[in-house]
Amino acid sequence: MDAEFVPRMLELLEELGIATQAPMVLHVDNQAAIKQMEGEDSSGKARHIDVCLKFIIDFVSKNVIALKYCESRVPTY
Repeated sequence: MDAEFVPRMLELLEELGIATQAPMVLHVDNQAAIKQMEGEDSSGKARHIDVCLKFIIDFVSKNVIALKYCESRVPTY
């Protein structure tokens, strides 16, 4: 599930009366992506995704999404 869908999913579940626990954990297998989403690192090459990145950084800072590193060979289900 992409990070931008997590907050919308929380809103939908709330409207349906289903209790959720925030923050939702987003398992990511790319440490560079985690640093960017936590606002620690930004690259000029990533300018084309700047709007999406700022959206995700906002939800990480508001504790809606929690990022957790996992190796790509480790299943998260």
